[in-house]
Amino acid sequence: MIGKFNVRYGEMTVAGDTFTMSFSIPPESRFKARQTNLLIKNLISEGKSKFILSVDQYRPKRSLDQNALMWALLEIMANNIRSTTEECYIQILERYGYSEYLLVLPETIPALRSIFRTIKEIGEREVNGKQMKACRCFFGSSTYDTKQMSRLIDGIFDELKEMGVSDEEVGYYRDEWENKQTR
Repeated sequence: MIGKFNVRYGEMTVAGDTFTMSFSIPPESRFKARQTNLLIKNLISEGKSKFILSVDQYRPKRSLDQNALMWALLEIMANNIRSTTEECYIQILERYGYSEYLLVLPETIPALRSIFRTIKEIGEREVNGKQMKACRCFFGSSTYDTKQMSRLIDGIFDELKEMGVSDEEVGYYRDEWENKQTR
């Protein structure tokens, strides 16, 4: 990938086989947009003028506040079940996180482990004469948008409640979380 940055759609005009698109670039993306433009100009000067344009809908990334809250709650959970926050994090991802189901060759599993936060092997089957592994691959919360992260945090609150964790331990966090959700 040459560059990736946020834009606001402006307009598109079509004249024959030429499409001209314009976007406005928010302040936080201007540096990255300029870097991307320089990289494209360098490629063009090297005779490379064909590119792939990819457009995705903007999704706000999870906030640092959400991340801090998640880890605070996971620490409370870990202390209550005599575990580590990391082990609790993996359990929560497996219950409330987002995942992809993939059918892969067994030798590709180490590479998958470097891409996904955690992987569960859920079965095997033969495809075209090759033995394949079915895996459920969980994304780490750093890739989540605010909606996905909200689901994860709500799941942690549910788990803590089921564990019988007192309001003294999590009441403040729950109140703050609920206040932010209604704004």
